[in-house]
Amino acid sequence: MPLPRNKISLIHVAKSRLGLGDEDYRALLMRVAGVESSRDLDNFDFNQVMAEFQRLGFKSDFNKNNFGERVDR
Repeated sequence: MPLPRNKISLIHVAKSRLGLGDEDYRALLMRVAGVESSRDLDNFDFNQVMAEFQRLGFKSDFNKNNFGERVDR
C-alpha cells in the first residue's frame, strides 16, 4: 500500500532541511530501504528512512500543534 501524501511530504521536508542533494537523497533511500523513490516506500521503510534522517539531525515537527500567534486581550 502506498504511503499517504503527508508522509511523502515529510520525507521531502527532511531532505530539504538536511540540505541533501538529489543524488545523496536517492543513495540514502537505496541504502536504507532498497528503493529509488519515496513513492516506493511502505510504512516500515518510511520509519527506517525517518530514523536515518533523525540520526542525521532532522527534528520533525510533524505532530506539533500550530495554533498561530495569539494576541493578549
